[in-house]
Amino acid sequence: EKEIIERYNQEVRVFKEDDWVLFEIPKDRTGYKLIATINRGVLYWESKVKYPYLVELSIDFETTREDGLTDDLVAERLNILEDRYLEEVAKWNSCIEIGRQTENNNRKVFFASDEFVKLSEKTNEFVNKYKGEYELSYSIFRDKYWKRFRSFMKH
Repeated sequence: EKEIIERYNQEVRVFKEDDWVLFEIPKDRTGYKLIATINRGVLYWESKVKYPYLVELSIDFETTREDGLTDDLVAERLNILEDRYLEEVAKWNSCIEIGRQTENNNRKVFFASDEFVKLSEKTNEFVNKYKGEYELSYSIFRDKYWKRFRSFMKH
């Protein structure tokens, strides 16, 4: 791990380019479909190993749609909440937005960080601040090579 830190310590957080891609997976047996927006430019970034901590912010919601996706009003509320997370947590420049996925009345928003303690503290504060308005939970895990997102990469 020391080699990795030394090797990437001097690099600047610059991606070749953002490459936001929309994925839509048709309905499954339950009647729900999945929509995901992922920045594949970040997934192919060579220095992502420097950001091994992934946070998955999970937001449950109710919707008028039968396919488990957001209606316009819910989508607007969730977008506002995501913007607040970016402002209140991710703004400290050690957090990278990877993307989000929505299915089965739930939205998951994904970020990566190089700092576990600060990410955990800030995310916990955020969830506690908004838990009265939203059904929020989160998990933070170490995934040095971001294997969680391999299904979104080109093969």
